[in-house]
Amino acid sequence: MVQYDVEAFMAACERKGLAAKTMGSYEQTLRLFGQFLSVREIERTEEVMMEGDWPLTLSTCTMDGCSRITVRFGRVQ
Repeated sequence: MVQYDVEAFMAACERKGLAAKTMGSYEQTLRLFGQFLSVREIERTEEVMMEGDWPLTLSTCTMDGCSRITVRFGRVQ
């Protein structure tokens, strides 16, 4: 599900005509976030949105409002 959400978000960015550099930055950030999720064995976007106490949350959505990406970060000691 996470991979599908990322692909849908990137497709929406392309439809909006975002610059290649912007899309590259988004894609890199989401790829790193995917690695973060994989290590924690999180497979569904909904799990990220519902679990834990997160000190930092970043959210965005497509212009048509059909897809949402939420990135939550925990504090590393």
